[in-house]
Formats: sequence, structure tokens, C-alpha cells
Amino acid sequence: MDIKGAIFNLDTIRSLYGIIDQFNFSDGFINGVDGFNLSPLNKFKDEFPGVIKTLEWLDVNVFSLKSLSGKHEFVIHFENDVAEMDCVTFLTINDTPYFVDIEVKDTEHIDQLEEQFEERENNSLPQLNFSENYILIGFLNGSFEKAVVKTKDKRQVILDVNDFKGVFSHLSNKMIDIKLVLKDVEGILKIQDVKNKIASKEFKYYSATKDALDSIEANIRNGKKILIVYGNAGCGKTVVALSLFYKYKNIKLLVLNKNLYSVLSLRQFYENGTCFFGTNQFIDSLSSESVAVVDECQRLNHYDISRMASKAKAVVLLGDYNQAFAYGDSLLTEEELKQMLITQYSISEDDISTKRMKKTARYNSRVNRLLEVLHNNSPINGYANEVKDKVGEEYSVDVTMSEREFIDKYEGSNGFSKIYTTYPNDTSEYIYIAGQKYRVAGKDNASFSIENYYSTFVGNTYHAISFDVDNSFVVLKNVGITKRSEGFFFYNKKDDPNKLSIEHLKKFSNQINILFTRGRKSLHILADDFYVYSYLNFKIKRGIR
Repeated sequence: MDIKGAIFNLDTIRSLYGIIDQFNFSDGFINGVDGFNLSPLNKFKDEFPGVIKTLEWLDVNVFSLKSLSGKHEFVIHFENDVAEMDCVTFLTINDTPYFVDIEVKDTEHIDQLEEQFEERENNSLPQLNFSENYILIGFLNGSFEKAVVKTKDKRQVILDVNDFKGVFSHLSNKMIDIKLVLKDVEGILKIQDVKNKIASKEFKYYSATKDALDSIEANIRNGKKILIVYGNAGCGKTVVALSLFYKYKNIKLLVLNKNLYSVLSLRQFYENGTCFFGTNQFIDSLSSESVAVVDECQRLNHYDISRMASKAKAVVLLGDYNQAFAYGDSLLTEEELKQMLITQYSISEDDISTKRMKKTARYNSRVNRLLEVLHNNSPINGYANEVKDKVGEEYSVDVTMSEREFIDKYEGSNGFSKIYTTYPNDTSEYIYIAGQKYRVAGKDNASFSIENYYSTFVGNTYHAISFDVDNSFVVLKNVGITKRSEGFFFYNKKDDPNKLSIEHLKKFSNQINILFTRGRKSLHILADDFYVYSYLNFKIKRGIR
């Protein structure tokens, strides 16, 4: 899954103007250039001068006129599992980051340029998750030929050079760390690789995942109508859903988490009517031969489950009541859901099976237990014996009330780190932490959890669910804790806790569970409420022994 390419900043590229035709790859100086893997640049040596000359034209006509920093970075000959690109970078226009792919061809390859543009838009960019905001630039023999500018709502083909220059009228010198962003491509490709290996039957399953699949398949063969499979975050429910989807021709898949599945490049299945975002369309498509599979089924209306059961051969429900947080989400456990379907919808008990996937692949069992205890409503008295084992060197967790300490850890963290907060929390466009301004990610930033150019953004629970990061930084802003007869619950301090139902309190606490379970390597919590800080700090200190 390696990505390859040489990284040049604009000042270094400028030093090559006028001497590029004499540049000698055999001198070995190219080995001193930073990059991901420099070996392919030697086979790119014939095209290298043309790329530099193209960048010189762009520099004179676009970049320098708009004061683009000399430190701005470009990757020359960017290569990954899905495409080879002559030169890529990121440019910020109107405060929006754009992925930019610059392709340089000679006259003999004009048809190839058209083919590349089509392939980029239909295949490569969706797989790399750059399908919303991008600019494709094509040059022939050193002259501008064509550009495609794509935003979420508009696609524009540009053939006139003056119109092309106008695209950059609001170009800013805001820099994006290209190493971080393109390293994220590896993570995206790994997700794609898992999907592809599942599809080609090459995927190696954890024993718990294989056990769940075997159980589901056996229950379908034995005529079970509804199969309820619940499990904690990271235990492999989505792998099970995809495995069933690719193994059987009569599977229909309902997607209730668009953010995750948009990374999987399943467009062909949406088009051929086997994969759906809409519940009603999904139910309408079912027949007596269909096996309906629903991932994140805690988001599903109970009546819709009964509708599916009345039409399909079998319904496989994969979910987690501990991740039910939105209006309409179900807090029922697998056994409670089974009993509800029996009593309210007259479904025979013999037609329903339940199973719990217990083991998570995200981290070890000790870490999993600690995170369960952190978000659950158990009292702190007598807690010391609940988590006896040491968490281990591979995972760290802490809580602080110091915004400066929190941000210092975030900025100094190694690996892929994200800041999250609860939803809804701050409705403003920006929030401030330790005096620094952070933009609040919105619905348009669906890929927040897998792209590093959102490092100055704060995401929420909708961005976090179903995604992993290395280090999860959680801001509990305006979050309090209240005690009921059922135990302790987190709540939004904008609400009166005495007026909140248990359902509301459980769902808000489930948000905390989702945010606490994103990090593979660490969890760092910022609390602005002393009681929340004390509650969590007590559990952390007693849990890590």
C-alpha cells in the first residue's frame, strides 16, 4: 500500500528554471530530495523537465502573482495503487482545499490526456476520496490545453487560458501539509484493500468475525427470518456486512452510514440496485429471495424491520446500541429488540436469532474494558476492582482541564490525530481552544475522519462514527454529569438535567462512548467541568494499574 513520489517546494522548483534541460539524474542529487519513495523518479526522468517547465508557466501566470509561499509543496510523479500522476498539490481557494492533478503530455498523447481525465473522475479520485473538490490541469507541449474544476455542486470544463487563470483569483497562500494528507491516502487505500480482499475472497478473518459469519450463514440455511448481531465499536460488523454482500448474489445492502461507505467506491452497486442509502427504496427492492443486510441497524425504525421481514427471505441486522445517539436511534439490546419484535409485530420467536460479537480488533481487551468503564454509568465508589489489568505500553489515556496542555499534546502527537466534540454543541462556525481558532466541520466535511487537511477543524460524533484514528482528542465543552437512580450520565449543560429523560441521557452518553473509542493508540480528553474531570480522572487512575 506504499505511495511514491518526490516532494519539491516551490523555491526548489524555481531553482531548476533555466537549467532543467541540463539536469542529470545519474549524478545522484535527486536522492537528496524529500519524498515517500524516490525510486520511481528515475524512470520518470524523460517527463521530469516537462513537468518543471509546466510549473514554471503556472508560477509566472498563477502562483507568484497570488503570493503563493515558496514553501508550498508539490509531489512529482505521485504513484499509488490506483493511479500514477505527473504532479499533485493542494491549493486553497475561497478557504476551500482543492486537490490538484497536473498532467503533462506531448502532441502525440492528446488522446491519452482525455482518457486520463475521464479515468481520474470516474475511478481514481473517488477511490482516493478526492471526488468533491479537485482541479485537473492538462498541458500539451508546454501550453495549457484543458482544465476541469469540480466542487461539491458544480463541474466546469475550461478550455480558455484566461478563464483558467480566473479560477485562481481567490487563491490563498494557506499551506496544507502535503505529507500528512497524502499519507492519509494510504489509510484510504487500506480501507479499499480490505474491501477488495473481501470481494476476491483473500481476506483473512479474525476468529470472532469468522464465527459471526458462520453463525449467520447457518441461521439463514436453517430458515431464520431475522438475525440480530450486535457488537462494540471495532469488532468487525462492517466486515461481516461486506462479506455477506460480496459472497451472495441475492444480498441487498442498506447503508445507514454514508460517511464510511462513500470511501468504499460502491457506485456500481448503487446503480444496479443492490446497495441503497434510502430505506423505502431498499424495502421496495426486496423479494422473497432477497437477504437484506443492514449495517448500523440501531439507526433503523422498528416498523421498517418488520416490513423487511415481511418481504425478504432473511434480514441480517448488524448494530450496537452503545452507538445509538441520534433522534430515532434504538437503545434496545439485541435481546430486547428480539422481544419487541415478538410482542409488537407478532414475529415468531423461532424465526429470530441473536448473537453478540465481543472481541474488538481495534485494541486489546484491557483497553476495551477501560473505555467501557470510562463512558458507562457505574458509580466511582468500589470501581477499583473493575479494571485490574495494566492497559499496556501501546495505549495511553488522560484527561485535563488545561486547554494549553490539551493542544500541546495534539500538536505534538505522532500519527493520525483528530479533535472531536459532541453533537450538537457549538453552532458557531469556529471555536477557540487555548486561544487558537478551530473551524467546526459541517456536513460538507463528510470525510473529516480520514483527511489530514482538516487538522485545524473540530469534528463531531457524526464525523467520528465508524472511523478509526491513531489519537482521539475529545473536547467535552459544556458537558456536565448528573446522577440518577440508574447511575451517572453525561449531558449537555445547555439543558436542564432534571428535565431530561433517561433515553436522552443514555444517547448523549453514547456520544461519549463513540468519541472515546476512535483512537487506536491514545485518548486525550479536555473537560471544562470539574465534576466531569474528577469523575473521568478517578476512573482512569483506577483503571491503569
